[in-house]
Amino acid sequence: MSKNIVLKKATFEDIQILWEIRNNPKVKENFFDTSSVSFEEHKRWFIDKMGEENTEIYIAEDNGVKIGSVRFEDSEGVTSGVSSVSISIDSNFFGKGYGSEMIKLGTKIFLKVHKKNKIVARIKKDNIASQKVFEKAGYTRVSKKENEIIYEKQRNNHS
Repeated sequence: MSKNIVLKKATFEDIQILWEIRNNPKVKENFFDTSSVSFEEHKRWFIDKMGEENTEIYIAEDNGVKIGSVRFEDSEGVTSGVSSVSISIDSNFFGKGYGSEMIKLGTKIFLKVHKKNKIVARIKKDNIASQKVFEKAGYTRVSKKENEIIYEKQRNNHS
């Protein structure tokens, strides 16, 4: 099956699928907070995020099938010029090359709309798959801490 990835802005209709992906054990083991989230907690979080001016949540679809999301948000304040990026993929689509394509496409769309100088990704040190995905998407590893690795994409090297 060839990939035909499309990103669309998330809507309230996406709450359920995002919650299901968030709580999938294979997915959440890659999060810094691995606890399960109730639907009500997730709904409140989603409504808050949708109301933030510099937050964008994109739903990734392949031939009409929702496969995950890419989220960009201010990481150091609205005027900092820096946003953070995170990605969640349904575990049924792990290892199939979707992650890097979602990040590349999401980054391109986000930087067209928002005047940010840099996008940063925080990745768990033991999440090798995500590290490879961000590298393949053109992000550069800039630092390593005890339990996380930081990748970034500068606007001037955005392709």
